[in-house]
Amino acid sequence: MKWLPCLCMLFFTLSTRAQLVNIESQRIHSDSVRQSGEFNFDYSYSNVNSKPISVFNSALSLQQKSKNLKTTWLILGSAETSKAKGEDFENASFLHFRVSHKLNKWLRWEAFNQVQANLPIGLRFRYLAGTGPRFKVFANKNFNLYLGTVYMYEYDKMNDSVTIRRHLGRSSSYYSFALSIPAIKADLTSTTYFQPRFSDFNDFRVLTENRLEFSITKKLKSQTTFRYFYDSRPAKGINNFITAFDQGFGWKF
Repeated sequence: MKWLPCLCMLFFTLSTRAQLVNIESQRIHSDSVRQSGEFNFDYSYSNVNSKPISVFNSALSLQQKSKNLKTTWLILGSAETSKAKGEDFENASFLHFRVSHKLNKWLRWEAFNQVQANLPIGLRFRYLAGTGPRFKVFANKNFNLYLGTVYMYEYDKMNDSVTIRRHLGRSSSYYSFALSIPAIKADLTSTTYFQPRFSDFNDFRVLTENRLEFSITKKLKSQTTFRYFYDSRPAKGINNFITAFDQGFGWKF
């Protein structure tokens, strides 16, 4: 019940992010931690259609593990407002819910649902649902490496002059690693996703994200993120690739 105010804040924030959202950077990688929460605020400089866009983002993540540490529930939410020179503010948001069950030391099975919108890149609404395995390839005190792949259902409404609705089946595969550097109180995470459409492999998306975090106190951290996103078939009038550089702070509770 102590998370109830946080959940209320999450849904309130969403009522007010990129096409492809990196979930890996928000996970608890320790098997001994049962619950965690984090609030993030950052400023992002993006390049969409060769046009610089300033983005202010707030995000909340909540994670809870069962008593036996085998089942994990993860809720992520984000809301952002963006502005290009000479243009009005536009909004983007997403809400993600995921369940992960540990089958053995190296294999987990996951399922998720996600809703999102991103007007600056032409996405009016997207719903995703997927399930599949997640593999722990290597893990020790300071380094974790994971691979995963899921089948994903996708429903889109694009913000074109004529609304386009798509019901698609995609593969969503990724690799992710997290490196802890105790000497400088830093953590580096890197994730790459590849999402081809089953019925047409020429329709695919790629996201690479690298994040460096420095601990300021036990609860406060600074974070710097670089993202590269490529969509082979973007919304009408949007370039195939988008780059973004984020600088912000996170508060753990």
